Amino acid sequence: MESTQTPDRIMFFGKERFFYHGLLGGEMKPRTVGAFSIYLAASTTFKIKIGNGDWQDQTVATVPQNTQHQIISDCGSIINIGIEPEHVADSSLSFIQRIVEDQSFDHKMLLERAARSKGTFACPKRPDHISTSDFDHLIFGVALDRKAIDPRIEKTFQLLDAELAENGLSAQHCAEAVQLSTSRFLHLFKENTGTAFRTFRMWKRARRFLQYANLDNSLTTVALDLGYPDSSHFSHSIRRIYGLKPRSIRDGSRKLKIFTD
Repeated sequence: MESTQTPDRIMFFGKERFFYHGLLGGEMKPRTVGAFSIYLAASTTFKIKIGNGDWQDQTVATVPQNTQHQIISDCGSIINIGIEPEHVADSSLSFIQRIVEDQSFDHKMLLERAARSKGTFACPKRPDHISTSDFDHLIFGVALDRKAIDPRIEKTFQLLDAELAENGLSAQHCAEAVQLSTSRFLHLFKENTGTAFRTFRMWKRARRFLQYANLDNSLTTVALDLGYPDSSHFSHSIRRIYGLKPRSIRDGSRKLKIFTD
């Protein structure tokens, strides 16, 4: 008989959102994640340091995309809700940040929503597709506002989504695909996303790595599958983004159940 019990450690990947409840590496160095991140204490509190700021004890915290930060959890685990920011209105992200940082905010409500959502993501009988709107309603009770993106940059997103290891899409390739000069393309890309093209591509590749985190493939094979030129670039990029070596992430993900949309 198939078990209906929700796994202790899970990660759910949607196209524009992700949900993680699992271990937080004890040797984590500063990390710079490309998603807007919400951290929730799985129990008690956690310590977080954003940029060059002071360490703070928190039960919930937000970190804007591409912002260096470091986390320590006494219980060794964390809940992390990630929002890919390129299609979300800045006002929605600012609203979430203001609410969470309000001293009167009751994190228990968000924790309860996260617990219910975890059960939905891991349910073997859940619908095959959980849309971005579905995810938002599960976590926030409302869909986040979307922002308009230049069609040429939307096409670039589609190219990156379909990127294979052997083509290693460059800015020049993307610029040619949307009939722009490379300099104009890079300017338009950052204007629309708030992020440099290279930084954006680095994050999307590193994000994909987590879908391989608990597989038995060699890390060298994974690096090549994801389009990294070699193991050195792969390891450096993963450590910069997650604050942990690829091997440490894999070792901590052995019992992690990964679900994708």
